[in-house]
Amino acid sequence: MRIEHLAEFVDLARTLSYTQTAQNMLVSESALSRHIRGLEDELGVVLFERISRRVRLSSHGQLLLEYAEPMRQSWSAYRTELSRVKSRGRAAVTIATNYYVADVIAEFLAAHPDVAVRQVSQGEPNEVVLDMLAARSASWRSSSTPASSTHTSNRP
Repeated sequence: MRIEHLAEFVDLARTLSYTQTAQNMLVSESALSRHIRGLEDELGVVLFERISRRVRLSSHGQLLLEYAEPMRQSWSAYRTELSRVKSRGRAAVTIATNYYVADVIAEFLAAHPDVAVRQVSQGEPNEVVLDMLAARSASWRSSSTPASSTHTSNRP
């Protein structure tokens, strides 16, 4: 069972319209019909009573709806939390340099796969690199001239 098909089932149980649910879920009516039939086949029960061009939730469909809605909500909450955790858990470092440091970055990334590294200003004049560090738009700098005390940072 796919969670998307369960979400389609929940929507169809609310709208009782294949046309409306297909539009809501951005699928074709024929695909929606296949998904609902697949759920019915997998569960071995009829979820909707089909009477001419109308549908009505069966007793088995009502029972599934009681469980499907909380499952769909839990899945949605999980996906939201997972995205939040993944974005929070990945540190970011911006490197401002006028040197080619790809080898150093590659070595760093091999040791720290959870860190995103963005290199900017390769080949920029030293003043630009130092200004980026002073403005805190870079986490680390490398240039051919020493940084003055106004441009250095001992941030962790």
